[in-house]
Amino acid sequence: IILFLLAIPLTISAQMFGSALSSIWMDFLSLFPDFYSQLLEIQKLMDDMMAQLVKIETPFELFIMLIGVALIPAITEEFFFRGFLFTNIERSGEYLKTAMAVMLTSLAFGASHMSPFNLPGLALLGALFAWMMVTSGTIYVGMFAHFLNNALIVVILYIFQNDKQLSESLTGSTSIPPEQSLPILFISAGALYWPAKVFDKRAKQ
Repeated sequence: IILFLLAIPLTISAQMFGSALSSIWMDFLSLFPDFYSQLLEIQKLMDDMMAQLVKIETPFELFIMLIGVALIPAITEEFFFRGFLFTNIERSGEYLKTAMAVMLTSLAFGASHMSPFNLPGLALLGALFAWMMVTSGTIYVGMFAHFLNNALIVVILYIFQNDKQLSESLTGSTSIPPEQSLPILFISAGALYWPAKVFDKRAKQ
């Protein structure tokens, strides 16, 4: 139970860290205007699709979204990426098998969402879920964290459904100015460290 509770601050901190990281990634990509404009078209398409998908106006729609956007992806994606794919990569490697499996499955997890600007943040979450599985010895802690991450977004979208700016930031790829993204990066990294340390200690007991 302790590990599941610790997954809450870990997931929230990782989401903040990932958002700041993705924003820095967008700033970097903007240095290559032609390439950036091509990625922008893909990202806009994905953002528009996501905005339409998660329009939540009633409690019934909230329930459906929690099932379809939070619960089902948490189960299916964790079994595929951290179960099937991770296990097979780990078995096939000779050196640094676990580290390589974490890295490759996290990148695959991020890429599967087809969101070029959010790739670093998504890959970071994938790495967190993989680390939770490796450390705890069970896939279910990461699955809970995955569900929590998606469910929080769905619930916030429902509560603040009239806040267009907030909705766009949660379903799209909003760039944070560097003077804000860098402090968020360091603060969230610090917020990640302590629960991760306790998680690791508890998992080894």
